[in-house]
Amino acid sequence: MAINSVDFQLHTGDTSATVFISPSVLEGSAMDGNWSCTGCVVDKSGNKVVDDYAITGKTGDSTEFICYLTPAQTANLTTTGYTEYIWILQLDNATLTPPYSIETHYTLGVSRAGI
Repeated sequence: MAINSVDFQLHTGDTSATVFISPSVLEGSAMDGNWSCTGCVVDKSGNKVVDDYAITGKTGDSTEFICYLTPAQTANLTTTGYTEYIWILQLDNATLTPPYSIETHYTLGVSRAGI
């Protein structure tokens, strides 16, 4: 895959870029406690290399979830065999009619840490 198809470039053991996720159905309104956001990372074969994790941080006005990978999580993204991974973010609210669920994918390009 060409480098221009990578959404974010990072080194193993670094904090990833921060992504802000918000539901389009709220049109900028605050999210209540019925909203949930989860993330995981898979390799190109679909194998999970970072297990599902809850994303609980929100912006001060509660309109967006603040999504990122920690150094401990990116340490699992090795450069042996795979150098690109898919970061999957899932936003849900089962109390809406119809239930709201959207999945967003970002391609991560991973390099070995240099120090």
